[in-house]
Amino acid sequence: MIKFFTLTITLLCATCVSAAVFNNSSSEYYDYLTKKTIEDFNTGVKHYNESKPASAPGVYKGAGQKFNIVIKNNRIQFTVLNYIKDEMFVNGFQVKRSAFGLKNKKTTWIHLLISDAIADDGDLDAETTTILLAALGGLEKNLEEVGMMCFMGCEKDVKKNNKKKILDSLELQHNDCSNQLYAQEDTIKKYPSYNMVSLLHSTFNPEFASVKALIQKVSEANTKKVKEFMTKKMLVTKNYQTCVEVITSGTVADGAYGALEKGISVMTAGGVASMVIEEEIEKAKTICVKMEELRTCLVTLKKNLNTINSIKRSVNKSGYNIPLETLPEIKNIER
Repeated sequence: MIKFFTLTITLLCATCVSAAVFNNSSSEYYDYLTKKTIEDFNTGVKHYNESKPASAPGVYKGAGQKFNIVIKNNRIQFTVLNYIKDEMFVNGFQVKRSAFGLKNKKTTWIHLLISDAIADDGDLDAETTTILLAALGGLEKNLEEVGMMCFMGCEKDVKKNNKKKILDSLELQHNDCSNQLYAQEDTIKKYPSYNMVSLLHSTFNPEFASVKALIQKVSEANTKKVKEFMTKKMLVTKNYQTCVEVITSGTVADGAYGALEKGISVMTAGGVASMVIEEEIEKAKTICVKMEELRTCLVTLKKNLNTINSIKRSVNKSGYNIPLETLPEIKNIER
């Protein structure tokens, strides 16, 4: 079974409720409690981000004191006041947080929102998966390589260590890209109101440097480079079809997912081995969902840049000379 997580902000923001219902008429007390509520909420968000599972989406603070959660192609936004008032915005539409219902004490609205994303089979194709892995690995300076004197035990350790470093990088890049995408789309949305090109999201901003470096690595990832990386750094030499197969390569579940996709049973009912294989496959699925989200984020950033450049071209027709921005081509992951 897929293991979900519980958003701990609900438990960590107990003072939010008291702030919403207290009847004390003292303005000093009101100011204090309001300040305390906001501090507690921010502490709750920080604790959640630091202790959440790697597969769980992060909660990030953006413009206008809005908290943001990006889950696949969905963006959830809310302020502290929204949260207290049982409100949130999903892709710009206001909904009641409680409208999603709670099936049990361990289920939250965020749980229900991500269920479809996490339940996704991780059907990102193997080619895109290896390109992203190679690009992420290209940003790591301390990956190990299998030497001539490295045998079975050594190879296993090299693969394990490299895989962990790359997946840690995946988490960071996923979060970073999500933040940049939000900033980009937010400025595009607000442009008609302020009509200032200088306030549009720019790929020249220092905050965008990490995402730009990843895009550059993706653009450089040709077939030869990717194959060499997967062979020497990830120790993957087989030809797979899906992301899950690539991620489970070298584990007890190696080949199991591909067999299951073909209707071939590789598990014994209730056996310990079956449970271990299933757990490995489920872990791979959550990783592959995040990789698909990262792929989508990078491609969307590129498309949105076209929109920003279109705005600049329109302004330039009025006699201005605002330079357009470019990013390396990443057609190799535009699937």
